[in-house]
Amino acid sequence: MQSLVPSTPKNSPGKLSLRTVRNAIFRHPFLLTGLLTLAVATAISVWVFMPLPKNTGIVGFHLATIAPRVMNTSPENQINILPYGNMQAATLKRRQFLSNALKHPEIKKATFLNEQPEPVVWLEKNIQVDFKNGLEFMRVTIEGDDPDELLAILKALSDTYLVAVEERDHGARKQRLVTIEQLLVSHQAEDSIKRNRIDVIAKTLMTTDVVALFLIDGFNRQQLVNTQKEIGDHQRTLDRLKADLPNPEVSIPSVVISPAQIDEAMRKESTALIAADMKVSAAKQTLRDTEARFEGGSTNPIIKKAMAEVKTSEEARDKLRTTLRAQAEMTLKSEIEMAARNKSITRKAEYDQVVRQHQAAETEYNTILEKINTFGRYQTELEQLRKDVSLADQLLTKLNKERDEIRVEQRAPTRVTMTEEPFVQSGVEGYRRLRMVLMTSLGVLFIGFASLVWWEHRGRRVTRTDELDSALGLQILGSIPVSKPDEPRSNRILIEAVD
Repeated sequence: MQSLVPSTPKNSPGKLSLRTVRNAIFRHPFLLTGLLTLAVATAISVWVFMPLPKNTGIVGFHLATIAPRVMNTSPENQINILPYGNMQAATLKRRQFLSNALKHPEIKKATFLNEQPEPVVWLEKNIQVDFKNGLEFMRVTIEGDDPDELLAILKALSDTYLVAVEERDHGARKQRLVTIEQLLVSHQAEDSIKRNRIDVIAKTLMTTDVVALFLIDGFNRQQLVNTQKEIGDHQRTLDRLKADLPNPEVSIPSVVISPAQIDEAMRKESTALIAADMKVSAAKQTLRDTEARFEGGSTNPIIKKAMAEVKTSEEARDKLRTTLRAQAEMTLKSEIEMAARNKSITRKAEYDQVVRQHQAAETEYNTILEKINTFGRYQTELEQLRKDVSLADQLLTKLNKERDEIRVEQRAPTRVTMTEEPFVQSGVEGYRRLRMVLMTSLGVLFIGFASLVWWEHRGRRVTRTDELDSALGLQILGSIPVSKPDEPRSNRILIEAVD
């Protein structure tokens, strides 16, 4: 038969159970009553000795998730409300903002604030900003004893804050409007200068039409080609005439006239010689008639006289011929020299005329070339000015549109609006006095009861057979029931249990 030996008790006190808590309650009623009394006494002490709650001034603001606009309200105007709210809370805490708020006339009513050594530091420390009702609703609170002074401080803070918001929202628009108007004046002045320059170029070129400018340029270039060809023709003519011009350094050779030329001239120009020839012929005819009528030959005085008349007429004719020959030769020389001189003068005049035409053609060529160059420069400048004016018109249109939009948007409400006027409420912040009483009394009760349960757990008292294993770590061999003397059956059960 195997014997049953109790196991060695464990060092661990066992696990904490609800039975232990129940045992702590029912086994120590007096301690539990004292614990409740201590908790009530602590609550009464806190309620009596804790200062009464101060008055709390409150003002509320609404932060729009989308910046209000009169026109073109679109999703891109929406920004993250969380950083915007943090920025607004930081603005209310800034020393510069608080310094501006202290200049508000309402601050004069807050005498206790004026008595502070550093009012800005006091405000920075005591102003509370929270978003308990949502990220869009910002609440500013401040505690104090005098409600009127709290209202004065909140009035100064809210007015200064709304002015700052107005300046930040609309001030940027105003500054942008000033900048845009300055840009408009500047660009309009530049545009006017460029348009005046276009007018000057138009007067110079006689037109600003692209097709007309192209035709004029083509005409000028064709005229330049024609003038260049004319210059070439003049140059060739000059070379030809220059070869025929007399050289002043070379002496003119003497004129040689042939006898035939002299005789021809004498026949054409002298009637006296004809008359002399006719006189000689008449004298000879008279001589022949006289010789036919008279005899005696040359000894006859009549014939001799007729012969003398023939000889005299011949001598007179020869003398006249000699004189006329000399005159004809001189006249021919003079005429030939005059013709040569006139020819030289004519060629020189023609040469000079061609030289003048050549110079005029060169002047016209240079004028046309300068006109083409000037035309090209003006045309390039005109194209650039047109581009600049077009871009300037686009920019001016955009600036005018932006200026008009800003003028309209200046009427838009600010992003921050006041939802609650400043007011004062007593005991705000969750009734801290009552909350502190409950917290301290419940804390004392919890700590005391936890200590009682732990003390009961560490005592390891056994009231049930199943607690032997859990509390003491012993194995149960058997149990003896409670004996009742007036019940025989209970005695038999007792004897069997002992066996």
